[in-house]
Amino acid sequence: GGSHPSSSNSSSSGSGALPDASTFPQRALGDLLVLAGAALYGCSNTAQEHLINKYTNDEFLAAIGLGGTFLSACQVALLERDALAQFVAGATAAQVGNLAGFVIMMFILYGGVPLLIRRSSATIMNLSFLTSDFWSLLSARFLFNTPLTMYYFVSFAVIVLGLAIYHMAGGSTVDLPGDIG
Repeated sequence: GGSHPSSSNSSSSGSGALPDASTFPQRALGDLLVLAGAALYGCSNTAQEHLINKYTNDEFLAAIGLGGTFLSACQVALLERDALAQFVAGATAAQVGNLAGFVIMMFILYGGVPLLIRRSSATIMNLSFLTSDFWSLLSARFLFNTPLTMYYFVSFAVIVLGLAIYHMAGGSTVDLPGDIG
C-alpha cells in the first residue's frame, strides 16, 4: 500500500491526487499571501537592481547589510523573541550547524547578487532562481519517491519558456563600469 499513514480513506493513496478543498480551509488566503510575497520579492529585486547600478558593490552591500541587520533585529524583537529564547536555551549542535550553514549560504548568495545583476538583470536572476524548482522535482521523485503530478512538469516548462522568451527578446544587460568587484 502506497497510503499515507494518516489517511483514512483510499482516495489519498499516494496516487499524486490533490487533496480536496476541505483539507485546506484557508487555501485562498494562503494563495493570496504567496502571490503578495512573490510580488514584493520581485519589487525588492528590482529596487536592488536600481541601487546596484547607481552605487558601487561595496556601498550596496554595506547598505543592505546594515538595513537587513536592523530589520531582522526588529523582527526578532517583535515576533520571534520566545522562539529565539527557546533556541538559545536548548539548541543542539546539529541545529546550530544548520543555522550556521544557512547564514553562510545567505552570505554567499547576497554577496553574489550585485555581480549577477550587474552582468544581467533582476529579471534574469529571478527566472534563473526558479530553475532550482527542477532540483526540487528531482529530489522529490528520486530521493523521496514522491509521486509527481503533471503540475510539476507544467510549471517547469513555463519557467524554461520564460527564460527562452527573455533571451530571444534580447534580455537586458548592463554595460559594466570599471567597478565590478
